[in-house]
Amino acid sequence: MTNEILEKANEIALLLEDNPYYIEYIKNKTMLENSKELTKLRNEMLFLKKCKMSDEELTKYNALKKQYEEHPLVHNYEISRENILNLLNEIKNELEFK
Repeated sequence: MTNEILEKANEIALLLEDNPYYIEYIKNKTMLENSKELTKLRNEMLFLKKCKMSDEELTKYNALKKQYEEHPLVHNYEISRENILNLLNEIKNELEFK
């Protein structure tokens, strides 16, 4: 049973390598992770979130969060993430059907 599962997992991995949704997801994920601007925003948000925020700091946090979430790289990443999750759900449903 375990070998059969590993074989299927390898087959799926090989199929995903060439899938445009997967390629786009990896590209967007890498760009997101390597963005100095977004890393700075994430770090500032994490710092503020760990503190007991005053009203001014909460306003700053919400502004940073909005700026982060509206950034084109984040937007593109979220779309590609949703596409790849849908694809994986389709694969899962096919496997369960068999």
